[in-house]
Amino acid sequence: LWAVHRTTADAAGFAGLPFATAEQVHGARVSRVDDPTPATGADGLLTARTDLCLAIYVADCAAVFLVDRHQRGLGLV
Repeated sequence: LWAVHRTTADAAGFAGLPFATAEQVHGARVSRVDDPTPATGADGLLTARTDLCLAIYVADCAAVFLVDRHQRGLGLV
């Protein structure tokens, strides 16, 4: 499955950038991530890094992307 994610990210212009993921425990925790280590106990991710892809899985809900244009931050919940 990760090979598909990698191929898709590469095709979208994110070639070689690492993925940061959330453990996704169906809670309310959002973690700031600065590296591709999985965010334990978190359902959402925030970062200010421009060289890191955020990745979460969704099933019967939609992912929500958050953007802070002033502080140059990105979130995915």
